[in-house]
Amino acid sequence: MMGQHCCFYVERWTGAAWEHVGDRIDGEFAFVGRCAKNFQALGGYDTSVLAVDGPPKGLPADVSQHVREAAVASLAGQSFYDASWHTLGTLQRYDWTEVCQDMPDILRRMSNIGSPADVRAVFWFGS
Repeated sequence: MMGQHCCFYVERWTGAAWEHVGDRIDGEFAFVGRCAKNFQALGGYDTSVLAVDGPPKGLPADVSQHVREAAVASLAGQSFYDASWHTLGTLQRYDWTEVCQDMPDILRRMSNIGSPADVRAVFWFGS
């Protein structure tokens, strides 16, 4: 596999639409590079890391404008593939302790944004 990076965005449901909450949560970057393998698993790469709830789902149809524009920019650079998304509730179902030591803290900070059904991570991979 080529060198990869993960573009990771957090959105929250406002009751009418999804909105991007920023690239940081509580002043810290939401995504930590050493967790890339885990998001590859969620995106369908390494199913031995954790159970996957299916193949990549693509960008959600109702993705926020900010995240859509970031995806279009990645696609223009031809480094965009395996986009997917998961709610906080889905991410919380996994035991991240052995795979990514930072993920429990990231999920805790995401839970400060809203309920597990109303917060989601939208992500894709690039090379």
